[in-house]
Amino acid sequence: MNWLCGSSKTVGQSHIASDTPCQDAVCYRLVDSSKFVIALSDGAGSAPKSHLGSQTLVDTVCNYVGNFLQKNPKVNHSYLDRTVKESILIARDQLKKLGNPDEFHATALIAIAIDKEIIAYHIGDGSITVGENLSGGFIVHRSEPENGEFANETFFYTQDIWEQHLRKKIIRNSLFVIMASDGIDPFIWDSKGTREGFIRPLLEKIQKLNSSDDVDKFLKEIITDPRTNDVTNDDKSIIVAINNELIPIDLKNKKFEDAIPPVFKSQKDLDEELKSALNKNILRDAENKINNKIRPKIITKKRTGLIKYFYMFFISALFAIPLTFMLTSNSPFIVSIKKNIYNQIYFIFGIPEQSTEEKKAKTDEILINSDKDNLKEQNESNPNINTSNSEKNTQELEVKSKVISPESKKNDNKAQLSKEKSVTKGELTNSAVKNTDQVIMKQDK
Repeated sequence: MNWLCGSSKTVGQSHIASDTPCQDAVCYRLVDSSKFVIALSDGAGSAPKSHLGSQTLVDTVCNYVGNFLQKNPKVNHSYLDRTVKESILIARDQLKKLGNPDEFHATALIAIAIDKEIIAYHIGDGSITVGENLSGGFIVHRSEPENGEFANETFFYTQDIWEQHLRKKIIRNSLFVIMASDGIDPFIWDSKGTREGFIRPLLEKIQKLNSSDDVDKFLKEIITDPRTNDVTNDDKSIIVAINNELIPIDLKNKKFEDAIPPVFKSQKDLDEELKSALNKNILRDAENKINNKIRPKIITKKRTGLIKYFYMFFISALFAIPLTFMLTSNSPFIVSIKKNIYNQIYFIFGIPEQSTEEKKAKTDEILINSDKDNLKEQNESNPNINTSNSEKNTQELEVKSKVISPESKKNDNKAQLSKEKSVTKGELTNSAVKNTDQVIMKQDK
């Protein structure tokens, strides 16, 4: 086995006094001998259901990220980042179904091991301590707590701004990981840096253990020791993972050197920084007032917007000129285009297309009606004109209209045929009568 993991949590004295449950949650999953995922979450004391928020996070992360590591032997960091974010989003969605997310505020501490590489993700307070192996000792890397404006304020994965406060740290050639809530963090870290008096005996004891259950029991004994209550009355939770390369190392002769030395400021230093910042702001405001008085004001005229109207006219002209050309042009090419367009419109709306004869008939009727109107106007303007002539003209127009219209043509053709038939019949009867007369005349003779 390459990695050995263990975890434990306990309720704080303040929560026992107020009869509230333990708001911390821990979880770890050994995917195989070279991979694991561990998660810790500390619920906010001001949120009434924060214990559900913390437990939902650690369970979701270990299951979702663990399945991803199991299915993907070779892990890409970009895919891993996306998987971790997706697990957080899934936990958020589960809590939204239960109520207001503000009631479930909790931090998020996640660490993933791929061989001896540790990828840590952190939102809020608590700490992730990772030991990188060197020839002379260990370089201790630390993902520190992120607090708000005040010491007891922090950030939570249940907030909308959670992704802005998600921090990532990668440590290679790692041999141990210690993840702790803010109730255990004072035992691991102080103003001088890493507490070797706590970490060294902790790791030495775990070197001698054989299983995760043994590690769980040992960590439970540490955090439930009554002497820890003298340091903090908050909930306490911890997860420890060690690599098997650490087991044969003699830790008594090893140094623990901090990768980044701690920088802690006293309240006096913070007050002085605040005063200097205020003085800088006051001086800057005064300088701006003086400069505004001395500096002449530059008056700029606003543009009237003629350019905007020019562009509007230009664009409308681009559309209007081709349309007018299309509508007024009589070239065969454009006429064929218009005909195709009209045919498509007739086909879409179900309008029957007019034949050429009907179109000619309509145009002739329009011309005849206009001629009639002109004759009427002439008669009204000149009363001396003979009514007979006007009547003749109107009759001629009516005759023309009858001849021009296709229906009248058909009727006239029928009448002509009947007349021709009647003429031929009359001619035949007259010839027959003549023949009979000649026969009678011959008989008489």
